[in-house]
Amino acid sequence: MKQRFVCMRLKFNINFREEIHTY
Repeated sequence: MKQRFVCMRLKFNINFREEIHTY
């Protein structure tokens, strides 16, 4: 379960970074 949470956080971080990069 912890691994899954980390994976979700990683995905969220990647999306967040991509959004910032687009701006």
